[in-house]
Amino acid sequence: MKLALKTVGFSFLFLCFSQRAWSHPGHGFHTFYSGLIHPFLGIDHLLAAISVGIWSAEMTDKVVIVGAFKKSLSFLGGMLVGAFLGQLGIALPFHEQGILLSLIFLGLCLFTHRRAESFQSTWILCLFGSFHGNSHGFEVTQMNFDGAVLSGLLISTGILHCVGIFVMFSIRSVFKVEKENILLRGLGAVLMGSVLFFL
Repeated sequence: MKLALKTVGFSFLFLCFSQRAWSHPGHGFHTFYSGLIHPFLGIDHLLAAISVGIWSAEMTDKVVIVGAFKKSLSFLGGMLVGAFLGQLGIALPFHEQGILLSLIFLGLCLFTHRRAESFQSTWILCLFGSFHGNSHGFEVTQMNFDGAVLSGLLISTGILHCVGIFVMFSIRSVFKVEKENILLRGLGAVLMGSVLFFL
């Protein structure tokens, strides 16, 4: 976990000095439906939401599926808080860089099989969720829309978490530990490499 946090720290400095580290240039939110489909169309949100589900399940014993859902709920809780602050016109510092950092952190954890204690993982996922939610909440406020858009975002993000959890438990059921580790390393590498798309 220390390696993951150090890597995130160095990545944060790089993103702060990069010319373009914005993963949310504007999405034209108008309705509940537009919020509902955004996580499926926005590559950053799609990757983050699914990887949250995968990492939550990867940290959980295969028998205790409920634990994975509890961890993913912390991300949704962070999104809700961040979106609420955004709707009040309060932008979290470096929230755009924080979104990209979430991809780097989750990708690194999957690649290296790093696990966090339950308390740590809950607050880490909550923090990254707040970055995602704050960016969207701030956009919605600028366009004078109500909570319908954010409700759609939360619902579809929760669905993608379930997809990630299902993927992880399916991998465990089908593959042996060695192949499971290879697949997770591949997913982690793709996740970290996707950050270059937004720079």
